[in-house]
Amino acid sequence: MEISTRNMNTDEATTALKAALKAAGWTARQVSVRKNYFSLGSSIDVTIRDAAVPLSQVKAIAEDFERIHRCEITGEILGGGNRYLSVRYSDDARKQLEARYVEQIAPVAASLATLPTGHGLTIPGTTFCLFRGHNGYGYTLYLGDERVGEVQDVAGVSYYMATRATG
Repeated sequence: MEISTRNMNTDEATTALKAALKAAGWTARQVSVRKNYFSLGSSIDVTIRDAAVPLSQVKAIAEDFERIHRCEITGEILGGGNRYLSVRYSDDARKQLEARYVEQIAPVAASLATLPTGHGLTIPGTTFCLFRGHNGYGYTLYLGDERVGEVQDVAGVSYYMATRATG
């Protein structure tokens, strides 16, 4: 769905975004959209309440509704008239995603403690590989050869895996 959002005000953009998400097959109970106004700008906050809804797909739809004015020379964000966008899972949805792979990850994480620094282990049944984090703190997660990120705990690893698996 191609929508020109450049000249929409925040009220219009919020309404159009809700319609676009509905057209994609999600209800307001699954994905909520709220607008906020503040000095010299506004924001649209999208909260995914259903863990089955892929974050990447919602972001792909919503990103056209962000409007940030930048200096053509320096690239700095100019003050005034900007509309920021955030897309995130609700706390309940995040907890569901955090629990999804914990049983697979826990034994791998425990085994990492016995390995020398720089050695990782593949998480069984996946293409994810887990390493001890920088200075032995937390974990570094890879999807194939791609570094996904630094994660503090097993629940965080599970969350990242779940969001990559669902999109």
